[in-house]
Amino acid sequence: MGTHIACLIMKTTIDIADDLIKRAKIIQARDHVTLRSLIEDGLRDLLEKRSKPAKYKFKPVVVGGPDIDWSMTPAKINGLIDEMRDRSWKMDGGAEAKSARTERKVRKRAR
Repeated sequence: MGTHIACLIMKTTIDIADDLIKRAKIIQARDHVTLRSLIEDGLRDLLEKRSKPAKYKFKPVVVGGPDIDWSMTPAKINGLIDEMRDRSWKMDGGAEAKSARTERKVRKRAR
């Protein structure tokens, strides 16, 4: 004998924004589906998405200690980034690295 799965259907009245209904009716006509099936599919997708735990949990990173300089301007930050790039690319301490450091010092004094 076959297996029968009982499915309980509950009628519910909801208010949906006009723009959503218009968009849904366009898809309904295009895909030849009922509005009910569109709403059920959308709700299933949303519930599935929200029931999964997040893949990543981001933690804030604080650099420095209690004496952090909160007055860092974008120009200062960009200068620090440039300095880090110069140091990591030119670790040999040769003439190029020295000239880059000299250029930065001159630019800082000019500010």
